Amino acid sequence: MKSIFIKLLVSFITIFSYSNGYDQICPHSSQWNFTSSSSRCADQKTYICLFDLLKSKITNKTVITETCGHEDVSREGTKYILNPNLEQVPCDAIQYQPFTFTTNGNSQCALGKSLCKSSGQILASNGSSFADASCRCDYTRSYDYIIPPKDSCSCKPAEEDCSCYIRKCDDDKVMIADYRCSKRLETILPEDIKCPVINRIIPPDDTDAFDKKHFQPVSSSLPHVTSSLVVSKFQLHVKRKDNEFMILNGDNVKIECNVNSYIPIRSVTWLKEINGEIIQITPSMEKYEMVFGEKPSLTLNNFNTDDQGKYRCIIRNAVGLRNEMFGSCMNLMSRFCWLTGFVTVLQHIPAFHTDNIALNTDDFNSQSEATVYTVYKGDDITLEQHIDGLQKLIAVKWFKESDIWTELDMSNEQYSGGVTEIPSLTINITTLGNAGKYLCLLIYDNGKRQKASFKLKILPQVKIYKALCQHREDNTFICPVIFETIDKHMQENNIVVITGREGSGKSKICLEIASIYDEKDYMVLKVDLSENHTIDTNIANALLIIDDQQYTQDSLNTFMKHILPVLDTRNIKVILTCRNLDLEIVSSVQEIIPLKDVPFIDMNSCLTAEEKEKILRRYMKENNIEISASKMSNFRDQHILTDLSVQVTVNVDVIEEIRNEEPWKGFPLCASTFCSERNNLHLGRTYFTDPPRYLFEELKELHETATKNSNSMDTVTEYIILVYILENSNHQLDINDPNLCRKFVELYQTLFQFKYIPEKPGPNEDQKIPIEKALHRMNNKYLKLHEGMYQFIHPCLSKAMFLSSDSMVYYLLQNGSLQDITEFVRSEDYTASENELVIKIDKQIHHILCERLVRHAFEDHELLLKVADYISTYWRLSGKDYTGLEDELVIKITKDFHHIFDERFMKHVSEDHDLLVKIAAYTYTHWHSSGNMLVNVFFNQIAFILFKSFGIYTDNLQQLDIEQNSMKAEIQVSLFNIIRLVERLTSQGKDPWIYGTGSADFIILSGLVTAAVARYAANSNQTFDILLSEFQKRIHSGAFFELLSKPLDRYGNTFFHYLMGLSQKEASEIVSVIAERKCVLDTENVKKYTPLDIAAFLGKKDIFKVLNLKTSNCTDKLCKRLKGLAKCGRLEYYKKNSKDKIKDQKMIQKTKDGSVSPEKLECEGDDNDKKEVIDENKKDRGGFKRENSLREEEHKKREEHDRKDVLCFEEFMNNIVDNGKIGDYQAIIIFLS
Repeated sequence: MKSIFIKLLVSFITIFSYSNGYDQICPHSSQWNFTSSSSRCADQKTYICLFDLLKSKITNKTVITETCGHEDVSREGTKYILNPNLEQVPCDAIQYQPFTFTTNGNSQCALGKSLCKSSGQILASNGSSFADASCRCDYTRSYDYIIPPKDSCSCKPAEEDCSCYIRKCDDDKVMIADYRCSKRLETILPEDIKCPVINRIIPPDDTDAFDKKHFQPVSSSLPHVTSSLVVSKFQLHVKRKDNEFMILNGDNVKIECNVNSYIPIRSVTWLKEINGEIIQITPSMEKYEMVFGEKPSLTLNNFNTDDQGKYRCIIRNAVGLRNEMFGSCMNLMSRFCWLTGFVTVLQHIPAFHTDNIALNTDDFNSQSEATVYTVYKGDDITLEQHIDGLQKLIAVKWFKESDIWTELDMSNEQYSGGVTEIPSLTINITTLGNAGKYLCLLIYDNGKRQKASFKLKILPQVKIYKALCQHREDNTFICPVIFETIDKHMQENNIVVITGREGSGKSKICLEIASIYDEKDYMVLKVDLSENHTIDTNIANALLIIDDQQYTQDSLNTFMKHILPVLDTRNIKVILTCRNLDLEIVSSVQEIIPLKDVPFIDMNSCLTAEEKEKILRRYMKENNIEISASKMSNFRDQHILTDLSVQVTVNVDVIEEIRNEEPWKGFPLCASTFCSERNNLHLGRTYFTDPPRYLFEELKELHETATKNSNSMDTVTEYIILVYILENSNHQLDINDPNLCRKFVELYQTLFQFKYIPEKPGPNEDQKIPIEKALHRMNNKYLKLHEGMYQFIHPCLSKAMFLSSDSMVYYLLQNGSLQDITEFVRSEDYTASENELVIKIDKQIHHILCERLVRHAFEDHELLLKVADYISTYWRLSGKDYTGLEDELVIKITKDFHHIFDERFMKHVSEDHDLLVKIAAYTYTHWHSSGNMLVNVFFNQIAFILFKSFGIYTDNLQQLDIEQNSMKAEIQVSLFNIIRLVERLTSQGKDPWIYGTGSADFIILSGLVTAAVARYAANSNQTFDILLSEFQKRIHSGAFFELLSKPLDRYGNTFFHYLMGLSQKEASEIVSVIAERKCVLDTENVKKYTPLDIAAFLGKKDIFKVLNLKTSNCTDKLCKRLKGLAKCGRLEYYKKNSKDKIKDQKMIQKTKDGSVSPEKLECEGDDNDKKEVIDENKKDRGGFKRENSLREEEHKKREEHDRKDVLCFEEFMNNIVDNGKIGDYQAIIIFLS
């Protein structure tokens, strides 16, 4: 429990620290294992928590980042940070790392430096990134070590006891730097003091204010010389050790004595010691120049080997009236041999070049891998240079690469550091010119050199760099194949113009190119060419992005005029994105004209179907949308909009459809918005094919403006152009068409009801001028010029035109594609879902729509199913869409309650058959009234075409002029297709929404045939009951009764001819309704067969029972004919089923001669019937024995011919003809005997 409590407490503290506005910190190493498990890392070795430099700069506070990755190890004196990837940097100034750093359990360097804050202690050295700071006792305040360290000048707190105590010297003595007590009036040379005097040590930047007190300089009341400075004209401060310098031959050297004395200086004396001989230097010597005052100095001109030696500076001052007191200090330059080898080494540094020194570039060509630093323009940056703490640094040189490597001028105020005390280089307020490669050269007292290279990247714009970072993390981006072409043009021309519509991926391609060139050390800049733009062409190695909507033709001309001439010399690349509307602006730039055939890349249709599918799938994955291989997807269900917990699934077939579309706004943008908003998913493919709302709103406004102000001929002409292209058969406009003006005059009159008269009547070419001007204005906006023809810039512009005005609705219905009609046309009662574009039509133009639907439905099977699904989906309205009559109280229910209604519906129908009729009337009148009006017109159209093809005209059917309504005469309407259409509309009879009191007669007739074919009695008997009820009500109608006798095929077969060939159960129930009107069964087809003939031939026993056709109720001639047909049908049945009879021994047995014996047949009826059947079969069998083989063959041919004559139906009936049983034939024969 205690451990759990501690973990919870640590988690709470961690969460609290992250949830506030304070700087963030990583967990302590003791909590590393616990935090790694809460971060879902595999183990604590993979958990990483580090300081994030980039995010900290953006937010202006300390930001840490937690992630999971492999364990990394860095060298001593360094640690890891994120920038944005893992980067080795030296430890903070107050920390050090004496061993390798690992990301497992560490976010900072391991040890903190000693601050030397104990009593009497001061800081002797800052140490290094891998060594601790050293302390010493403050001798100026009489402090000395309690236990003398190994080095009295520098005590190591981690290894020794550096405690101090106050040790008083005698009254006439004072403690000096090496902790000896020396007489106050004694002259002490610096070389006689073992330890350096106390100077101010610069504290680390991150040391707090309290600790900084220990770094303050200490003043003494005793006058003394604190230091000496040697300066050469090449500023080579090369110290081999304290007070020992190395000077280049021929240099001018200035030696300064920096005096710290509270008493006025009395005299300054310079001495020179050469080979043990001391010579006093006087101002009269030409080689020397002396400066006196508070900062005395000695300058040696043209330094050479004769000037090598020791130099002393003796300074005196006086205090009081009796005693002369002076302090003297001697600054010396130790003797050394001028080593030729060391001079040779210096020759490798170009900054030290003189006429007498030959230099080379080996040092620059042998650089190690550069350390990369990234900084925003205007920020400060420090290029960290680490030194070897075991050796003494005597020189630091920094160089920058331009055309050649050039030494930095450290006197420049922009730079700080770069000296032995602080070798790192800090660049203040960075500019674009600071970007590039840097080299740092360190020289140690043993002659060893250390080189380090750096690469500084200046980010001129925060926004573009953030966009690059986001782009690199964007998992939805797919680099298209066209990118290789773009990159090729960029290398060849230095400039690429990317054109395309909104959302086609222009900006993403720019970011991809920028990302690649950024890795090539190009500076990425987004150029603003707005009205107040400024042009800076003093840049190099840069990629310039000029985005659309940010330039005018003048600003672009000016920019290109300045930038294009220097593209090669300054290594500058330019990407210019351009919308379709601005294409003419870019093409007219004079400097681009010579290149315009090469660098223009059109993004409108560059994506392949495979690339589109990848993009769509990635956006679906990003938005947690699954793909279903079956049709059990739910993306069209409305409940996914309200219940966000429901997992959305999309059918894979929908993806196949979408991948082949080219939307108006560009596929990447449409794929993103389609997947990110659930209210778009139900639209499926149409979301990508529909025009955007603003497009058809623009066209609608264009039409309204032209209608209200017909005098504005520019607006009128623009709309007329769009209509002309829409109505033209090839959807193009040829400006050279000689009939163009005449056609436009006709459109003026048709659309806007006025006759166009040119202001200046003249030749045809003059009248075309307004049209040409309008075409020019609309080019690249609505139109494009292709091979001399103007056409719509995108296919969905046609759809936008349909939505622009009511006059376009008629064109859509008459000339639009079936795809457009099914996507847009809806009932006036239809309730559109969110983002769905629809055109609602009223019943006055239903006949126009139905004419188009009938035309396409009977072209092929797929179109028939498409038309049926369209009607069922969009015209079969649910109960919530019923509007109700005036003063009528209604309760509307949604689809969620439909199953409850259906259960009650089935229950009451099964209990009370009379209630069925009421429910059927209710269903048609209230539940589905909106769609049935269209269905009635639709089936009336079908009936008219069907009967007219047989030369029959029916008064009660709508008289349509085929030519006037563009009805194709070659349309073949068959009963088979009508049956398939009814099955699809009613979902195989399970949804009888098209049947009811107001349904057209032909619908009921077609439904009854379909029910008999589909065996609705076994599957959906409620549908058949509704149909039978309607049949009973209409049988006494003259028009309906006349319809029953009309032929349904080219063989003259009527409704009852087909009925007798189908299910006996449905047929007998229907026949029972017309039992008293049997005359309808006497209609003959072209082969002179009646429905009763077919019933007898197929053994439909129940039909004869229902009609009670005994010998007393029909003539002998009819009975004999029907009995003969029954016998013929029976023999045909034997022949057809002989193989099955052999298999089924219970029904058929063979005789010795191989003939079929029917003694064992089981027939329906009484014993007398069975006896007659046996006797008949015996006679027949005897007749068969008497026939020879030739007559058997002729008889078989005759029987086959007879069957084709009797059953002369359309081909589809051959597979669905329903024969009676074997005994049914005999029952018919007995019934008629």
